[in-house]
Amino acid sequence: MFMTEVLERCSQLEQRVADIYSQFAASFNEDKELESFWLGMAEEEKHHAKILAAEKAALEVDSDPGYFMPEFPAKLAELETLLRSVTEKARAGVTKDEAFALALELEQSELNTIYRDLVLMGRAAVKLMARHMDESLSLPKHQQGLVEGVRRFLPSSAVRQQAEAWARQYRLS
Repeated sequence: MFMTEVLERCSQLEQRVADIYSQFAASFNEDKELESFWLGMAEEEKHHAKILAAEKAALEVDSDPGYFMPEFPAKLAELETLLRSVTEKARAGVTKDEAFALALELEQSELNTIYRDLVLMGRAAVKLMARHMDESLSLPKHQQGLVEGVRRFLPSSAVRQQAEAWARQYRLS
């Protein structure tokens, strides 16, 4: 699998995560603060998708498929399975605790590692865009935002304990 295909598929995966977060927002539309939180998370995921799409477009301008990445088909297949499962759960309706638990699962998945690696391997224009984009859209800030959301909306729950452990492990807060 060449980099352009990886970029395309990862951009689509990021958009699907945005769709899941939008579904969460719709599920909690009676709580405007919570709805707004999920809409913000969705916008950040959409931005990630756009960055990856821009990198793919930059490669295609030069008719360059990018690096050959043989390890990615298996990684992407695992992510597809995870996203299908989370999407089904989101469509069926989730509690606030379940939504945050699913978001933690998504944010802890390899998709974020792949996103970071693809941006770091990207061309100068995309790197520049990623470096100069609003700090709130950077990956660590995005993940920290999820942890802060868990703290705010789930002050005492098992999900909060999981988020706190993750934050300590990766020094997110």
